[in-house]
Amino acid sequence: MQVNYAPFIDRAIKKYEGGYGWNRKDPGGPTNYGITCWDLAEHRHLKMTSMAAWADQVKNMTLSEAEAIYQDKYANGVNFSLLPTGADCCILDYAVNSGVARALLVTHSILKLNGSTKIDSSIAQAISTYGVARFVNVMDQERLSFMHSLRGGAMWQEFGHGWQARVNDLQAYCLHLASNSALPPPAAVDLSQVVTPKAIHVAKTAGPLTAGGVVALPTGIHFAGMSHAVVAAVAVGVLALGVGYEAWQASATASANAKVVLPAGA
Repeated sequence: MQVNYAPFIDRAIKKYEGGYGWNRKDPGGPTNYGITCWDLAEHRHLKMTSMAAWADQVKNMTLSEAEAIYQDKYANGVNFSLLPTGADCCILDYAVNSGVARALLVTHSILKLNGSTKIDSSIAQAISTYGVARFVNVMDQERLSFMHSLRGGAMWQEFGHGWQARVNDLQAYCLHLASNSALPPPAAVDLSQVVTPKAIHVAKTAGPLTAGGVVALPTGIHFAGMSHAVVAAVAVGVLALGVGYEAWQASATASANAKVVLPAGA
């Protein structure tokens, strides 16, 4: 890892993500140090059965395990060590907040590259040729546009203040890194007490199905105002639909996540 990996992860955990919380409108579910129940289950090679079942495990997760997940899933997922300084943290934070696949897709879209969305040395060179500062500015503009689009703008109305502050801080930090300045980076804005859920596209109603049942129905239905009894009834109905519903939802979510709108002149 490059020398700016550890300082940035420390910045992200302490200033962007904070400690344990479970905002019922966050598709990531219970989160600690920015690590979701999905991340933790995957890291432990276990099935994420339900958010409620994993809440205590996320709450009791150690910082060292969270840091291992950041490196194994996110830093390695975007090939952080290959990326130009400044672009590395920009892409990494996008991955943490909206998923590795989204960050890689946007990277390739900015560079106008087709085919595989993995990052290798040729992608790193393409970013350098494009201009690291320019890349950071375009990615952050696209990221904000993506955030504005979530749930038709409803998520932005509720969480946009925190998201905007996070992206602004990240942009200033990454541009400072890209400038190779000998001065210390700008002080981080403290968002650890601001509700800033994961900025990802999910279906507006139910969540994905697993062998353990409906995972995200409570966030999509109960917290829209329906009672637990109604949620249970809907869950039974959804399970009866089986794989067809799951496939439809996965397709709809993938389609929403695949939309990349770049700013003019990108």
